Amino acid sequence: MKKEINYKIKTEIAKDLPEIEIQLNYKDDFSNDKYILRSTADYKNGSQLIPFKVYKNGDKLGEVELSKEDYENMFIKFFDKVDDVDFEDEFFHKEILSLISDELTDFMKSYKEEVIDNRLTLEGEKKRMKRMAGIL
Repeated sequence: MKKEINYKIKTEIAKDLPEIEIQLNYKDDFSNDKYILRSTADYKNGSQLIPFKVYKNGDKLGEVELSKEDYENMFIKFFDKVDDVDFEDEFFHKEILSLISDELTDFMKSYKEEVIDNRLTLEGEKKRMKRMAGIL
């Protein structure tokens, strides 16, 4: 049987926080596994660190963190938890990491533009207005 990997990414901005879910399906002669990396609500707005819970076929395997948009390092930590060498080889060989990284980079860029930059501008404007009014 031919080895197959496919992925699906769901992204959303909810309550000014990024919600990310990465689904990876891996099928070979011995397995047919579904992995999910789901961002958690522990993310602090403006932080460089996004925690993810990791699931395999519905069972929680643990957690990994995305730090400073370093997707490669996050997936290295992910494969430490998964412990499936064939899956890992196929994942990096088929360059799925770069496809996922590109999609998530685009999402994080739009998140920063829509939420973080707008909030910083709004907060700066509030502070400026308070100074003008003599409140600060």
